[in-house]
Amino acid sequence: KGGGGRAGAGRGRRMGAAERLAPYRARAPAAVKGALEALGRGPRLFVVQRPGSTSFVVQEEEWEEGEGDEGAEPPAPASPTGSGGGSPEGPAGPSVGAGRRGRKTFRVLIGSRVSCTCQRRAAEPELCVHTLFVLTRVLRVPPSNPIIWQLSLIDRELEEVMKCSLAAGKGG
Repeated sequence: KGGGGRAGAGRGRRMGAAERLAPYRARAPAAVKGALEALGRGPRLFVVQRPGSTSFVVQEEEWEEGEGDEGAEPPAPASPTGSGGGSPEGPAGPSVGAGRRGRKTFRVLIGSRVSCTCQRRAAEPELCVHTLFVLTRVLRVPPSNPIIWQLSLIDRELEEVMKCSLAAGKGG
């Protein structure tokens, strides 16, 4: 008798593998738009390890301008595999090091929860340049696709992400 209202309310909600852990976002938040813009002008990013199909270790190389650079330019930002002149582990040769400030490594997970270790202490985690780098540059999801600004992906969306990656070819 008393549970009739609850049963009716529960019927419209699908439970199981397709349940989203964070609410769907129809529009990209300002922070995500800013992070997308920062990909083109921010620190150099590249994947140094891919422990699984949806797990990535991303290295960020920061540059400080004007410190003994003497005409040297920092490498092109946001290269998915370090193709700016070296191995996936980073640029080769000492000529690149004059203006380098340092390297930081982060783990990015794409799945039911999209996360990066740079957000560990954030009260309200948001997508960062590392997660957006993996989604747009490594997995090749178009920046206009609403999947890239979701904090949580359902199975169908994760399959779409993998299809984008496969469609782009295996050389990326």
